[in-house]
Amino acid sequence: MKKIPLEKIAEICFRSMLLIFLLLLAGIYINRDLNEKDYSSGEIDYLEDINVQRYAVKDYKGIRRVYNFVPKEDLSGGTSLCIHLRHQFARVYVSGKLIASVEESEGLHFGRDPGNRWITVPLTKDLSGKLMRVEVISFYSGYKEPEILIIHRDQLITRILDRELAASLMSIFAIIGGIFLLIDAAALPVRNMRPVIITIGLLSLEIGIWKFCGLEIAQILLYKYTKGLYYTGIMSAFMVPGSALTLLNYSISGKHSKAVIQWCVVISEILTGMAFALQMFQVIELHSLIIPFLAECAVLIAVAFTYLVLLKEHAFMILPFAAACAADIAVFMITGSSRYSMFVLAWIIIFSVVSLSRLIRESIRKDDELRESRITALMNQIRPHFVHNTLTSVYYLCETDPSLAQEVLLNFTKYLQGNFRSISKKEPVPFSDELEQVQAYIAVEQARFSGELEIEYDTGYTGFRLPALTLQPIVENSVKHGVGKGISPEKIIIRTRKEDGCAVISVLDNGPGFDPSAMESAGSRETREGEYHTGLRNVRDRLELMCGGKLEIKNRPEGGCEVVVTVPEKQ
Repeated sequence: MKKIPLEKIAEICFRSMLLIFLLLLAGIYINRDLNEKDYSSGEIDYLEDINVQRYAVKDYKGIRRVYNFVPKEDLSGGTSLCIHLRHQFARVYVSGKLIASVEESEGLHFGRDPGNRWITVPLTKDLSGKLMRVEVISFYSGYKEPEILIIHRDQLITRILDRELAASLMSIFAIIGGIFLLIDAAALPVRNMRPVIITIGLLSLEIGIWKFCGLEIAQILLYKYTKGLYYTGIMSAFMVPGSALTLLNYSISGKHSKAVIQWCVVISEILTGMAFALQMFQVIELHSLIIPFLAECAVLIAVAFTYLVLLKEHAFMILPFAAACAADIAVFMITGSSRYSMFVLAWIIIFSVVSLSRLIRESIRKDDELRESRITALMNQIRPHFVHNTLTSVYYLCETDPSLAQEVLLNFTKYLQGNFRSISKKEPVPFSDELEQVQAYIAVEQARFSGELEIEYDTGYTGFRLPALTLQPIVENSVKHGVGKGISPEKIIIRTRKEDGCAVISVLDNGPGFDPSAMESAGSRETREGEYHTGLRNVRDRLELMCGGKLEIKNRPEGGCEVVVTVPEKQ
């Protein structure tokens, strides 16, 4: 059985949890399982003389409290009884008649926790002076007093915005920024930077949604989906550690460092998946797992932080995140609410802006490098001595073999056209196009070196793409170092195959072999041989930048050289 790389396992865990998260969200909003009813026909001023009674409850862990009060006589039009519930159910009575309720509905639903919400009950003048009773049942053992107001709905919104304006704007900014990052990732010219941008976008989106769903203003404006908002927010919070560790994994380069972070990703996503499963089967509520969740975050971040600090690698990235998490945890433990825990939200906004600007500069730089590499590759392919030799051969063939001269000239034209088209190709091209260009080049060289060059094509697999001017420099290198070097005829074999989700191209020859180290120092060698080595180095660099591919050169035991190009099919 073939061993699956740890990096692949971490990526599978991360993507699986993202898919599960989206599926659970869809289920929550399709099945709105909280039974909220408004029995009145008619819509806040602080209440006075509230009589509170306390009772034990059998159905839930918490207690039931009853609040009795009488609204003042001069109720103005448009006023409402507004109650802020935190993990509580409620019933509202007027003179013993039930007029509104928030209760758990019967049947299958995602979770029993009602979450946090504002309920508003319109008050008409005929309710003035009548006894009102509000019964509040807490879902958990800890009881938080509900906020009960009689006020205009617009005044309530203004009142809440006054204390939540900064948090609302930051949350919305993080959500919109995350969406734009996900959209912009598809337009990046350098493909191997996309996973980093996508992960930053997901992290920004998750933190923004988590914080937005916990805001009271969201609970009022989206009152029909308050339970969905609650579970969306808490599930987003549980997704944050995995996304943060995945981002760290993409950002570091050391092999051992990546292995440690990848194990942290796997552990984080498995624990998150277990938490979601326990919630889905109603074994335990996610709210009850907040303390273990915070402990998980602390342990995983501490492991990653300690390891990277010891290696002095990327501490600048994880240190502010760890400090922000610690500050948010401290605020939550002190206040018992995440309303004022905005440090992680501030961190992701700053980090996203800084990272995006840095990645844009990096993308522009690499795009310039790719453009320069394509131009260099083109110049290396169309060398004056090759053009001169080809035209000279055509000149003599016009007298000795006009039909062959015509064929050589046609193939030479195809060769030039293919090279000129390649300079404008920013995206990988079909392998069949690259192979056709190589065949035109080989046909010209076979006419020049009659009987000294043989070519064999074993290219049954062609359904993939690769950067333009990838295969031709490799084949030219074999011709340059083989023909006329004492081996006749030189034989070149081009093979393709599919292996582990990648397209693999092998170019083999029976020439004198090749020194791979010469490719690294080719830039400082102003010789014809140095040009060829530079061409191979350009091929390697463009493979890495454009599609995450790689180029390997090795000498064959029986003599000659083998160049292996590996191109991921999923680019």
